[in-house]
Order: sequence, then C-alpha cells, then structure tokens
Amino acid sequence: MRFSTCVYPWDLARIGVREALAELADLGVSALKMYPNYHSIETISPRGSLAGYCLPLGGVLFPTDRSSYGRIQPEVVADDEVLGVWWDLAEQAPRAGIDIEAWIVGLYQPWMALKYPDCARVLPTGDVLTAGVCPASADVADYVVTLVEDVCRNFGVGNVALERISFPAFDDGWSRPRVLFPLTLAGRWLLGLCFCRNCVARSIDLGVDVAALRHRVLTRITCEVKKAGAADDASAMNASLMTWLDEDPELAAFVRERSVVVGELAERVAETLHAGSTARSLFLLPGTAVETRSSVDRLLEVLVEHTDGMICMPGRYAGEPEIRRIADARGSHLELLSMVFPTSMVPPMGSVADQLRTAAELRP
Repeated sequence: MRFSTCVYPWDLARIGVREALAELADLGVSALKMYPNYHSIETISPRGSLAGYCLPLGGVLFPTDRSSYGRIQPEVVADDEVLGVWWDLAEQAPRAGIDIEAWIVGLYQPWMALKYPDCARVLPTGDVLTAGVCPASADVADYVVTLVEDVCRNFGVGNVALERISFPAFDDGWSRPRVLFPLTLAGRWLLGLCFCRNCVARSIDLGVDVAALRHRVLTRITCEVKKAGAADDASAMNASLMTWLDEDPELAAFVRERSVVVGELAERVAETLHAGSTARSLFLLPGTAVETRSSVDRLLEVLVEHTDGMICMPGRYAGEPEIRRIADARGSHLELLSMVFPTSMVPPMGSVADQLRTAAELRP
C-alpha cells in the first residue's frame, strides 16, 4: 500500500532533509508532495525550533531557471535555506526510497495579480481582485506550464498535482472578507464571473455583447440578496442557474467558455508532462469552487478529460460525491488524500501514521 503526504519546504529547512526523510520513511511514507510555490500563508511550527513562516503574497519556493520564463517572471523567496532544500531532497530522497512529487498552486498568487494587474480577475462590478489571476490570460497559462517544466526538469520530480487552476468564488483568497449582506449561493456564483480583458476578448470572439451581458449579470446579482426563510442550497442554486442559462444564450456561451479556458490549461500541462523523457502524470485538485456547479458548466468533466487523475480530500467539501461519480464514469484514477503535514507536527507520530493509513485504505 502506497502512502503519500504533504510537506512544506520551510519545515524541511528547519528540521533538516536527512532527518525528515528518515522520520517519514519510518512512518511508511513512500512519496512526498512538495510545494514548489504557495499562496499567502502565515504559519508557525514547533519542529526543529519554534518558529513561524510568512508568505504574505504567495511566492515561488524553489531555485528557478528564470531564462525559461516569459513575461511573467517567478517571484522567488529570498530564503537560501528554503531554496537549498530542493537540491538536498533531489539527492537524498531516492536513497530513502521516497518519491518526490510536486503540488503546484496555480492561480491563487497575489504577488502576480499585483505585479501584473492586467492578468488579475475582475468582478462584474469592474473591481480588480488582488487575490489571484485569471486562467484566460495567455501570460498566466504560459507561466504555469513553464513552472511545471522547470521544477520537473531539475529536481527529480515525478507526478504533479495542480491546484487552483479554475475560476474560484469571488472572495476566494480574501484575507479578511467583509460581505455584510446575505447574498444567495446563486448570487455568489454570478459575482464570481470574471470580466477581465482576457475573458471579455474571448467572449467577444464568440459574438457575445459583453457590456449588455455584464449589465444583466449585475441586475441578477442585485436581485439575489437572500430573503429570510427562502431555500438556499446547492439544488436551489443549480435550478436558478440552469433557468438563467436557458433564458440567456449569451450567458450560457460565456459560462461554457470558462470551462474551455481551464481545459486548455490542464491539457497543456498534461502534454508537457507526458512529453518528457520521464513519464509523469498530472493530477488535479478541483477545489471548493466546483462544489455545486458541475451540472452547470461541466468543469469537472473537462478536468477529468484532460488529466490523468483527480485528488479528493475526504470530508473537505460538498463536491466530493460529484468528483467521485465523474472520475468513476470516465475511468479516471482517483487519489484520496489526507491533508497531514507530519513535518509540521510534534512527535510522537502515531496519530499521523494512522491518518496516512486511513487515507491510503480509502483508495480504490
């Protein structure tokens, strides 16, 4: 039975790669999911020495080959100890019998939205979001593909897990959200539609009158202030959305194009991994943003079609049954993962080992 777990580079830098690998091998771990980049985080761990780690805008956590990137250049952390972990891990992990896998955070990168604002997501209101970027940007897509190539080429990385490459909820990544009125789930979904210049251009190419569509979307959002006692669950949301899509062909085309965008990005990354001299697989973590919308925009089906498998974290979000159903129907590999970070915890590690084994036993 194969056990894998997630590891932060800054934890390995503090504990020491050799010591951490020995500890993980004792737990029966056979693969590490390492983070070459990460989103905004502030954390603290007692391992090695009690210390925190802060990445306020997200960033890249491995030594990159900057010459291979295009317009968007990686924002690499100024921390030689964290960056040096990757060379040590590439050398020592094979000796410990542990595979290195990369868990890449795609679009939740505030540094990128701030430095390249034309790539940021834009609300129907016209407000530019700084929490992340849009997959419809060609520059963003090129960057993600290059990042995957870069980390796989130089550090003995095998399979890749890709997180957050789709369109999230409108407030995803907000540090301290303040939405002080009761908006329905359907209203929240509409507010998450991106009207950045890249999404607008693609929709205009489809013949959509984007200005008129944006006005209709804003009107519907205004009507979706939640009424006391009204039903507001996934079924009610999907019913509302399906009605709107039937009544508004331009909205339907706009929504379908979003899935095309995400599918194109997933396909490019998969082709990159499959074309290398070392066979690698691409796994997608759909995330909470697709909990209730797969019947509306087919996003889950698109992701399964263009990847080698899906990652599901049991009990983490309501969309899990839908992910399982679609993966099974398409014959796609489904990896069930327990989000356990052994190197962030205090020994003894018995409970951690139990969680790892429970996750592995759930796998088909």
